[in-house]
Amino acid sequence: LLPLVKAYLIYGPERYHDENFDLLLMTLKYDGQEIDISGCETDRYYNIKTKKWESFETNVYNSDFFNIFGISVPVIKKGNLVTYKKKIGRDTDLEDVNSIEKNN
Repeated sequence: LLPLVKAYLIYGPERYHDENFDLLLMTLKYDGQEIDISGCETDRYYNIKTKKWESFETNVYNSDFFNIFGISVPVIKKGNLVTYKKKIGRDTDLEDVNSIEKNN
């Protein structure tokens, strides 16, 4: 994927770690929109409610698939995304949840 998106790359691909995430990450900026692409096998997030690091419960076979530039790409299902964003609990995630639920 990297050779196809290199012109839009603003971060990574490399390991990213902060108070909320520990994951393999690549960030692109395309047409003014930032797009995060991350792995799922070794990635973790900090659950604000349990105060513990948790692994992503991502099953790529239980994803919605979209054709992007001729490549079938798995994307997390909306319901799973909402659950995950509520666990992280940052203001930006809760705004995303409100937007997703409002437009669903």
